[in-house]
This record gives sequence, C-alpha cells and structure tokens, in this order.
Amino acid sequence: MAQANKKTPAKTGKEKGVSLVYIGPNMGRDLLMTQFSTFKNGLPLPVKEQFDSDKEFKALFVPVADLGSARAKLADPGSRLARAFRAIVQRYILIKKEA
Repeated sequence: MAQANKKTPAKTGKEKGVSLVYIGPNMGRDLLMTQFSTFKNGLPLPVKEQFDSDKEFKALFVPVADLGSARAKLADPGSRLARAFRAIVQRYILIKKEA
C-alpha cells in the first residue's frame, strides 16, 4: 500500500524549543519588525495573523538553526525565499510608500 505524502507543518514558534527568525525586509506600521527579528514562544498576534494568511510572508520565517542556508538562498534571485522577499517588498513596502 502506498504511503500518502505528508507535508511537515510549518513551525510557528509555539513548539517547544523552536525559535524563528524573520529574514524578510524591515516592516513598519502595524508589524514593526526588522530583518533578523527573532521570536521565541510564538509570534505576536499581528505578526501571527499575517503569518497565517500570507504564504510569502510565512516563508520568510525560518528556524534559527537554518539561518545560514536561508541567507544563502536569499542571495539566489531564483530561489523561493528570494521571490517571497520581493513579493513582500512589492506588497507591503512599495505600495505603502506610494499611498
């Protein structure tokens, strides 16, 4: 019998011992966080709401242990993380500057 593919659920920081680091652009206004902000014991509510509703935003939270490889992927313009970074800049940074 074939085994169903199971996706590993994304870490939210609530799991025991998991700290996440945000590797996206600096965010102002509602979220107020900078690149490399580290979160222990979960995410603050406004950040958690955005994390749950935006897959590109969520992709920019990585376990601290994976920070080195994530930074290397950010430098590769074709990587999923680099595309997520650009999407967040377009969606939250550039649009708010124009408004």
